[in-house]
Amino acid sequence: MATATFPCKSSPVIAQADEQSVECERRITSVLKATVSGRRHVNRNVLPQYAELNEEFHVSLNSKWEFIVSLDERYLKGGVMLSEWTASLVRDADTAFCSGAYLSAILSAQAAMECHLRYEYSSFHNSTRLGFYDLIEQSPIDAELRVELHRIRRFRNRWVHVNDPHDDDDLLAHPEYHEKQLEEFATFTIEQLRRVIYLEQCV
Repeated sequence: MATATFPCKSSPVIAQADEQSVECERRITSVLKATVSGRRHVNRNVLPQYAELNEEFHVSLNSKWEFIVSLDERYLKGGVMLSEWTASLVRDADTAFCSGAYLSAILSAQAAMECHLRYEYSSFHNSTRLGFYDLIEQSPIDAELRVELHRIRRFRNRWVHVNDPHDDDDLLAHPEYHEKQLEEFATFTIEQLRRVIYLEQCV
């Protein structure tokens, strides 16, 4: 099985932070330039708004990457072995989180945690086809982390398994509230992801 080593303070996640920050800034700047230059009559009052948007995006992007780096520095004290599947999912979760795609970040992070629990603790599981609930219950993790992972599982289920799609009045009436909730929970989930993938370290 292919593996990826995450040595202390030089993981792929950390190494790609600056590169992805520059790339994301380049992309949004390119889009904004194309939008403005493509108009016959440019409203000059709009241009400062584009500049402000670009600056806010850059600041937000950098702060989120710094948050991820701080998590790696806090939880990673040695080295870990990850499946390449897990590493890919972690990168996707980090990219989504930094880009503001919070639900995508939560879903990718949950998938990464599920993948890693299956990879790291397969000898503790009574089946190779366990769902996230059983993986949490059968893996040798501490009780507090188990509670947090079940919290993520339940939150994920609310969005993945919508009971009544017609019942969307609150989502329509208070989109800012739900977006803020997703951002806060994505931040929480990204931290729990680090706790999971850095459970078994070699120093």
